[in-house]
Amino acid sequence: MSAYVAVGTAWLAGCSGCHVALLDLADELEDILHVAEFTFSPLGDVREPVSVDVAFVEGCVSTTEDESQIARIRGAAKILVALGSCATCGGIPALRNLSNATEVVARSYAEAPGLEVVGTMPVGEPPRLRDRAQRVADVVTVDVEIPGCPPTPEMIGKALKALLAGEKPRFGSKNLCVECDRKHPQLHLPRRQFLADYAYASTDVEEQDGATFLVPRREIFDDTVRAIFELDEIDPTLCFLEQGVLCMGPATRQGCNAACPAINYPCRGCFGPTPDMFEQGARIMDALATILPPPALTHFEDLVGVSYRFCPPRPACGEGEDKK
Repeated sequence: MSAYVAVGTAWLAGCSGCHVALLDLADELEDILHVAEFTFSPLGDVREPVSVDVAFVEGCVSTTEDESQIARIRGAAKILVALGSCATCGGIPALRNLSNATEVVARSYAEAPGLEVVGTMPVGEPPRLRDRAQRVADVVTVDVEIPGCPPTPEMIGKALKALLAGEKPRFGSKNLCVECDRKHPQLHLPRRQFLADYAYASTDVEEQDGATFLVPRREIFDDTVRAIFELDEIDPTLCFLEQGVLCMGPATRQGCNAACPAINYPCRGCFGPTPDMFEQGARIMDALATILPPPALTHFEDLVGVSYRFCPPRPACGEGEDKK
């Protein structure tokens, strides 16, 4: 690759946080601009893809417009980089795959509270939702993936410098626990209590048509599952899981230097799974099963939203199905 490199950036369905992380390179970005030119970007005047050496794309492929745009970018770029969890995993936007597109539109424009005119679509013709929101690699060929929601500026800078030098950037492939300094001498000891954002306690009994059912009741019990906001104090030196605090570290890819645990906040899984892990949610449930009593996982109100928050299950995203 020559010393002068043409670079493009784009965003699909997402929050633009990855572009903010790019700008957070600050002085380092100024140095990069001496050997690279950003020829198209939503941060600049030119947004339509033109021929480039490297294109960075954040966001998942959620609408027909996203699908058309990523196809144009793939055709224009020698190297395509999926930037951030939405692009590499589907991210939070892909949680809509738990419903169909018709239900999503109805909820957004006909049922959502706070609408000035309930049931009225926005002015103009919005892009049509695809049946599923998918990660970029399920639709077109991706050459490099940078995980994170968003990736750290350091990771983006490392990738840019490697690509400018004609090299492929590489990132750590182990889980977040290798970057976390917290101690865990009793991690695998079974315990009765566990802390999460939400909890169900299946204690009510209901009879219907001669059959008896356990009905979830929204109530918190100290001897089953408790909510994290009830914890008075979290030991900043001890593993969250050992304290009974839900942490996605064992199922999350390294790369952020355990930034959240460092400020005494448990990992929520925003870097997605490690490369050899098929499903992030299945891995965390497997980890939790080693320390929780048998029925405990059934008490979580939003097990899918917690376990697959940043990386929905691959079958739900239709992996590879639409790839051209």
